[in-house]
Amino acid sequence: MESDLSGTKAADKNIANKEPGRTAGSSVALWPSLMACHNLISGEIRLRLRRKYSLTLPRYELMAQLNAQEEGLSMGELSRRLMVSNGNITGITDRLVSEDLVVRYSLPSDRRTHYVKLTPKGQEILQAISKSYNEWLEEFLEGIGPDQAGELDRLLRLLRHSVNTRINLAP
Repeated sequence: MESDLSGTKAADKNIANKEPGRTAGSSVALWPSLMACHNLISGEIRLRLRRKYSLTLPRYELMAQLNAQEEGLSMGELSRRLMVSNGNITGITDRLVSEDLVVRYSLPSDRRTHYVKLTPKGQEILQAISKSYNEWLEEFLEGIGPDQAGELDRLLRLLRHSVNTRINLAP
């Protein structure tokens, strides 16, 4: 399904013409568009997660990271993957532990490092939530065809690699 973007293009051009250094199609003009899409989608997902499941997006994201890790992940690895502080991970984990959705444990060989893994209850709830989450994403991205989605994914991966290279992170 092709979308009519003529109104969007006109609006973007008007915005671009009013801000110094921001012309339609420039890198500077791209950033607000990326942020707007992110904010719209994540804001709606946050709202729906809270309404339907009484769950925050950070708690869902932590559980989703644990889903494929049978033995769990260290708190430090969760912090790195979710790009938040160790303190944030501790708070999110505390709440999930209190709801019996995850367990926190340490290894006898290294009691300083704490690990987190999903409980059977957490796995069951995550499956239901993930089904809704994926349906919501499909709904939000419905106007983008498969070829466009593939090209957008390719371009965003290129952008991520470029940014990682410039801030000295491994791609």
